[in-house]
Amino acid sequence: MPKAQSRSPLCKDEVGSDWIKRKIISRTSKMKSILLAALILCQNAFLFCQINQFESGIKVPGFKKSNQIFPSDVTCRIILKDFDNDSDLDMVFANMRSSAKLWFNNGSGIFIESEQEFPTEMHDVAVGDLDLDGDHDIIFASTRETTISPLFMNTGSGNFNLSDFNLESGEKFKLIDINNDNYPDLFLMGRGTGIYLNNKRNSFTKTDLTIAINYSVDFADFNNDGSFDFISGERGKGIKVY
Repeated sequence: MPKAQSRSPLCKDEVGSDWIKRKIISRTSKMKSILLAALILCQNAFLFCQINQFESGIKVPGFKKSNQIFPSDVTCRIILKDFDNDSDLDMVFANMRSSAKLWFNNGSGIFIESEQEFPTEMHDVAVGDLDLDGDHDIIFASTRETTISPLFMNTGSGNFNLSDFNLESGEKFKLIDINNDNYPDLFLMGRGTGIYLNNKRNSFTKTDLTIAINYSVDFADFNNDGSFDFISGERGKGIKVY
């Protein structure tokens, strides 16, 4: 039987923000549709939207590349969040060989590059409401020992102010409220491996806990005492539980 294909009405230039959010949230089963928000390649990032494909009368997920191309040079991480509080999903790119980029969704799934300047040679990015003011702030991770990992505070409309706080260089981040004060704390991986507690003044204080260089970590309440523990994959030290 020939394959029948019907295009989603929200494809290519018609990708809608509500549709994007539904597909990103819907990651529950094999046959559920997942919006592949961006495919990271060495030269460009591409936006894909879902199409409906039918094989022998059974719906199977499929994707079609949109016309929009996002120039980059080794994009290491992409995060989708509503940075300008207009109820659609925007995107931030951490790029290795070019500056990090922020792209605003115009409400129809078309992304407009922000004019704001961000640093170059960023290996990772973490997003969270670091000051609990209701918007998403950004931390970039730098892989160079001579480069700090900059913290950008959102003013509420997608404009960012560079914080005076200088975080050590690192390769990956994990944001989690470790001390149960509702403020996101930071686990930094790579050369600057360590736990940094949010001091509620747009900066962090590193704890005294000594952790070997780490590239993988996850948090959970292992002993049911109401606080986070974590398991850490440490270079030369194996797997440790704290």
